[in-house]
Amino acid sequence: MAEYALREAMPRTRAMAQAAVIPLWEKGFAIIGIFLCLDAGVRTLRILSGTEGPIQSITSAEVDYSQGSVLTQILLFTVYLVSLMLLLINPTQQLTRAFRAKLIWLLPALAMVSVLWSGAPSISFRRAVALLGSSIFGLYLGTRFPRRELIRLLLAVSVIVTILSLLTVVALPAYAIDDSGAWQGVFGQKNHLGRFMALSAIVWLVYTASVKRHRLLAGFGVLSVILVLLSHSATSIALLFVLIATVLLVRIVRLRARVALPLLLSLLAVGGYLAVSVVRNLSRVTGLLGRDSSLTGRTQLWSLVWQMIRTHPWFGFGYGGFWLGYDGPSASIWSVVGWNPPSAHDGFLDLLLDLGIAGMILFVPTMLVAIRYAVALARRGRTLDTAFPLIFLAFYLASNVTESYLVAYNTESWVLFVAITIQLHMWWHEEGRLRPRGAARTPAARRHDRPAPRQVPAAEEKERVAFQEGLRMSAQVTVSAIMSTYNAMPQLNDAIDSVLAQTFTDWELIIVDDGSTDETRTLLAQYTDPRIRVFELGEHSGAAKARNIALGFACGKYIAIAESDGRSLPERFAREVAYLEDHPEMHVVASQVADLSSRGSSRLRFLYPEDPEAIQRRFARGRMAAPFPAAMIRAWCFDRFGPFCEALPQSADLEWFLRIRRSCNFRVLPEVLCQYRHRAGETTFSEWIVAREYERYAAYRASVFGSSADRTVLSFDQFSRRWGTRFGLYTHDVLGFAAFRLRSNAVGRKLK
Repeated sequence: MAEYALREAMPRTRAMAQAAVIPLWEKGFAIIGIFLCLDAGVRTLRILSGTEGPIQSITSAEVDYSQGSVLTQILLFTVYLVSLMLLLINPTQQLTRAFRAKLIWLLPALAMVSVLWSGAPSISFRRAVALLGSSIFGLYLGTRFPRRELIRLLLAVSVIVTILSLLTVVALPAYAIDDSGAWQGVFGQKNHLGRFMALSAIVWLVYTASVKRHRLLAGFGVLSVILVLLSHSATSIALLFVLIATVLLVRIVRLRARVALPLLLSLLAVGGYLAVSVVRNLSRVTGLLGRDSSLTGRTQLWSLVWQMIRTHPWFGFGYGGFWLGYDGPSASIWSVVGWNPPSAHDGFLDLLLDLGIAGMILFVPTMLVAIRYAVALARRGRTLDTAFPLIFLAFYLASNVTESYLVAYNTESWVLFVAITIQLHMWWHEEGRLRPRGAARTPAARRHDRPAPRQVPAAEEKERVAFQEGLRMSAQVTVSAIMSTYNAMPQLNDAIDSVLAQTFTDWELIIVDDGSTDETRTLLAQYTDPRIRVFELGEHSGAAKARNIALGFACGKYIAIAESDGRSLPERFAREVAYLEDHPEMHVVASQVADLSSRGSSRLRFLYPEDPEAIQRRFARGRMAAPFPAAMIRAWCFDRFGPFCEALPQSADLEWFLRIRRSCNFRVLPEVLCQYRHRAGETTFSEWIVAREYERYAAYRASVFGSSADRTVLSFDQFSRRWGTRFGLYTHDVLGFAAFRLRSNAVGRKLK
């Protein structure tokens, strides 16, 4: 046959993967929980129940700082208990990986232990339990709801709070507007309203810019900005500008280096000039904002707090054991400042008061690691919602300069910080660290270096017309086995016969001869079984292209890989089809593979991990975790994630597995259903280095797939010239080759 010309469009479509659907009641529960963690939620209930009067009737002397609201305790305890039950009853796959962020869990543990040295142990214990409950709720949100879904939950809370605040201003202005005319809505203070609405405005911007729909809802973002201004909170206005600057910074770093660098330097220069100007003219600036140079008494308060910190520097006064009114250590500060601050108005100072230097040692590394992962995600993302974790962390840090939400129990800040930190750790360990550094700053590659879209060859005229009209050349089958072959005689005969011997008979075999120069064509002409179709290429083009051509003609529900130098045992198709039918949550199933020697004997050389989580852990290190020659794959996976990368003459199978593992589940059956000819004892050092180089490149290509960096992907030659690649090859991989040769004759070695 003549070489087939490749068409650019795919004539058939398959059902797309259905993401796991989160029940509506569970989303409602999460929204209610976040709403209650805002003081707006509890205050709304207190206003409706008549237990809280107008703003003018509330004074700080009436507040009992040692006791929390009973209503608050009951409602939030219910939220935390339900969250724990949902985590235990319906654990997600990510739950075990969520505890990679170990330091964030040591903070609630230290708060519990601080009961031992607290001056008010009962209060410290209750508040430490509340902090642990808040952390559990954050764990639930982080593992159950993907990032974009978490953004939607936050926006739903924003809509509720915005509507309630406007209704309160209209119907009960005495409860929503203070004596100075500043709005606080259903929040307990104007700064709380302005702070949350500043975050809400930016989140609306991020969501509408990413989703490109529901843009009418962006009106709530505009309302959020208006509420920030009506709150008359200078802190919130400054916070809004910080968040806007963060968004601009993300957009700048995603540009090409020659464009981003001048813009970044200009932004830093302007920011530095403004900072110096503000410091030099602090009294004038604060006057314009309606404040004095003491920041409404905060500077004096901070000085006194520092003096108290020095008295208990290492472990603090116990969690929640300082600000107890005139009955606690805060009495010495209240008697000096002349007003009754409920906190230090600085989250970092309050952390030192509660848990001392020990608490700060736990918090700072947690925050730095989260920022590192958030920056990596923001740079690699293609849409603005991938910058949401970085934007929230900027909000979290900036808002704690003049308010205290850093490690605060029963607050949405701590809950979201836990959820986002856990999501960042899971993303980094599963996907983030696969990508080599510096890839986003690389020059654009040539067009033919990028993976081609899935293509279908034009065969003989009758077949080509049938495909263009959307017809099937054969009836729909359950399994389409695809095989690419290149000079595979005499093993090819054995490979085809093993497919013909399958006990499961509803299959088709599509063989693509990749320009063989031996007797392959003569052998293939001898097979007359109508379930076998053969296509020939005029010249050798690589296994990836040959497999893509076979995929274009596949009509089966499942795609089975059949290697020309392997052998499928008779029960293979039956066992793998049965498993996929019984486990709809699994997308790829394979079996253990035995080594087939030249004399026909076989032995089990490697034991691949069988558990889905163990498979994912091995994939996360960029290593093959499921035997490709024994794999059976749901056909729609190729429609969703694309074909094999034709830029890879080797390791295209590894690249495709690493690409789909972000969304697909793998399982390796314990029995041997396939035999394959390994060349472990014959591999030379140069062949080993080349193979490892292609494996590294495959991991790199998979890591940039679907991201903005996919447009500027490095070619193999460019990637090979990077000093990091060469260093890794001639250090780690040289030692790996020595271990490989020493263990080449091992039997049953487990792959980790």
